[in-house]
Amino acid sequence: MIKPVAWTARTFTFDLPLNMFPAVLERLHGTPADAAELVSHVAEELCNRRWNEKWSAKENLGHLADLDLLNEQRLHEFLAGTPVLSAADPKNRITEAAGHNQVPMALLLERLRTNRFNWVRKLEALNEDEVARTAFHPRLQQPMRLLDWAYFVAEHDDHHLALARQATLNAARSTAVAGSAVGETGEKIQPTTYGIPTDRELFEIPDGVTYLNCANMAPQLRSITAAGINAVRAKAIPWTLSTPQWFSGAEELRSLAAQVIGADADGVALVPAVSYAIATAAANLPLASGQTIVVLDQEFPSNVYAWRELAKTKNGRVVTVLRKAGENWTKALLQAIDETTAIVAVPHCHWTDGSKVDLEVVGESTRGVGAALVIDASQSLGASVLDLERVKPDFLTAVGYKWLLGPYGLGYLYVAPKWRESGIPLEQSWLTRAGSEDFSRLVDYTDDYRAGARRFDMGEFPQFVLAPMAIMALKQILAWGVVRIEAALSAMTERVAQLATESNYSVLPAADRSAHLIGIRPRRGISAELPKALKEANVFVSIRGDSIRVAPHLYNKAKDIDLLFEVLRRTCT
Repeated sequence: MIKPVAWTARTFTFDLPLNMFPAVLERLHGTPADAAELVSHVAEELCNRRWNEKWSAKENLGHLADLDLLNEQRLHEFLAGTPVLSAADPKNRITEAAGHNQVPMALLLERLRTNRFNWVRKLEALNEDEVARTAFHPRLQQPMRLLDWAYFVAEHDDHHLALARQATLNAARSTAVAGSAVGETGEKIQPTTYGIPTDRELFEIPDGVTYLNCANMAPQLRSITAAGINAVRAKAIPWTLSTPQWFSGAEELRSLAAQVIGADADGVALVPAVSYAIATAAANLPLASGQTIVVLDQEFPSNVYAWRELAKTKNGRVVTVLRKAGENWTKALLQAIDETTAIVAVPHCHWTDGSKVDLEVVGESTRGVGAALVIDASQSLGASVLDLERVKPDFLTAVGYKWLLGPYGLGYLYVAPKWRESGIPLEQSWLTRAGSEDFSRLVDYTDDYRAGARRFDMGEFPQFVLAPMAIMALKQILAWGVVRIEAALSAMTERVAQLATESNYSVLPAADRSAHLIGIRPRRGISAELPKALKEANVFVSIRGDSIRVAPHLYNKAKDIDLLFEVLRRTCT
C-alpha cells in the first residue's frame, strides 16, 4: 500500500462545473455507508488499535463525525455571505479528547450517519446561485465556491476512510507478527495496542478509584462526555438548528427509553426528576376521603412527599409498611393492601439495601382491590429486568443518572394507556400541544395535546445538551442488554454476600434481595472510622442507615469487592 500524502500537504484546483454538485452530494451521502462496509468484517479489537501512534480506525471515523459541527457552521457562513470561513482546529483537540476507542463501533457509525444525514439534507435544498457562492478558506489561503467546499469535504472523507482501512490492516499484521510486524508502507509497527476495551475503560474513572456507588450516581461514559461536548458546541451556533431538531432528539430519546422500559414510545414522557413524575401521578390518580396510599418504610422522599400532600388535600391517609423480623417487603405489602387502598407507590427495590419487591405479585394484589400502582424504578431500571406487561403499572418513573448512566436532570415517566388521553399535565407547555411542530401556527391555540404521554412532557423537553448525552447512555445500555447487565452484577453482589457472611455481617437471603444492589450490616454496627478509611483507600460506597450499600456496575471487577472488604475488616470487626 502506498503511503498516503498528509492532508495538510494536499493542494486543490477548484474547477468543477456547477452541474457536478449532485455527484459530489452522492459522495457525501455515501461516506457513512462506506465507513460501515470498511469495518463490517473487522474485529472490534482491530478497530481500537493505533499503529506508530497514528489514529485507529475508530478515531479516523469518529473524526469525520466530529467535523460535522464545523461543516454546519461553514454552510451557514456560505449562505450568510461571510467572507472568511471558520478555521478548523489544526490540533484536532475534540477528536483527541473524545475517547473514540472506548466507544462501540456501532455507536460511532450511527453518530456519523445521523450527523451526516442532517447536514447533507440541507445541501440538497440549495439552488444553483447558492451553490456558486464563495468564501475564503483560511488554511488553503484561497477562495472557494460552496461546490468546491463540498468537494473538499468529500476528499477529506476519503482521506480518513483510507487511513481507517490502513489502520485495520496494520493492526491485523501487528497481531499476526507481534513486536516485529512491518506495515504496508514499510514502517515498523509499534505494538501500542488498545485491544478490546474493558468495560471500565468506557468510563471516566481514573486508576486507583474503586467506585461501587452506582446507586448514588453513575460515573460518566466517555461517549457521553464526547456527546455533551459536541452538544455544547452545537448550542453555540443556534442558527444551524432546524425546526425538526426541536423534536427529533427528544423523540429518539423517548424511543430508546421505551425500549429499556419495555413499552411503546407513545407511553413515555420526558421529566426532569422523579419528584415531578410522582407529582404528575398524584395529580391524576383519584383518592376518596378515607382511602389510603401505601408506601414503604424509609422510602426515598421523592416517593413520599407528594402522597402526603395528596392525602392531606383529599382527607386520605398514608399507610407506611413496616417489615417484621424475617419478613420481606412483598409479604408486608400484601398484608397492607385492602379494600381501602387507592394507590400503592413502591420501588422495585429499596434504595437503602436493595431489598426486593415482587412487583408482579404486588401489582396483581393492587389491581384486585381496584387500586393504582405507581413505581419508582430509579434504583433498578437499566440494571434489573422488569416485565411491564406482567406488572401493569399505572405510572412508572426513573431518574436517568443512576443505573441508566445518563446526565443529571433528565428522567423518564411511563404512563399506562388509560391515562394518556385524559390525564392532566403539571404544566401547560406550548411544546406539548398538538401542532407545535409548525412554528408558523403557534398562536393558533388548541386544547389538544401531542399524542400519548407527550402531554406529560416537561417544559423545554428538547434539552439540546442533556438529550444527546442521555441518548448515548441508553444506546450503551441497550447494546449491553439489561439481561447481561443484571447477570454480571449478580455475580458481583454474590461475591459481596459471600465475603459479608464470612466476615459475620448480616445479609438478606438471596430470594429477598436484588441481583444488582446489596446492603450489608456489620453486627456490631458501622464504625465511625469507616467513612474516613474508605476515603483514604479511594473506595466509594454509600452508608444508608445501618446498611453499607454496595452498588457495582460493569466497570467493576472482583478485586474491587476484595479491596472494599480489606477496608471493612480493618474498621468494622
